[in-house]
Order: sequence, then structure tokens, then C-alpha cells
Amino acid sequence: MRWGPLTGAPQYSLRFSNWKAGEVDAKLFSFKPPANAKKLERIDSDEVGELVLEGSK
Repeated sequence: MRWGPLTGAPQYSLRFSNWKAGEVDAKLFSFKPPANAKKLERIDSDEVGELVLEGSK
């Protein structure tokens, strides 16, 4: 996993072995957005990889 196109950006690696989560309730992974949430159609990034949200340029 790499973060952004920057040289020297953080890099991480994970190795899972014999990983067992057991029974996990699917409700733990549900998402209910707040009533005033706004869906973003897209999220762009600038030249250095920073996120640029709609209308924030």
C-alpha cells in the first residue's frame, strides 16, 4: 500500500497468516449517513496528491 505519488511517501506492508475472525455480525459494517450528509460525485487530487473536494478550489 502506498500513499500518493510522492517520493518518500509512507509505505506499509501487512502479512496475514491463518487469520480467522470467527462469526462477525454484518450490522457492524452497516453505514447510515447523517441526515445532512452530501454525496460527493467525485474526489480529485492536486499535483502532489492532496485531496480536492468539490467546490473547494
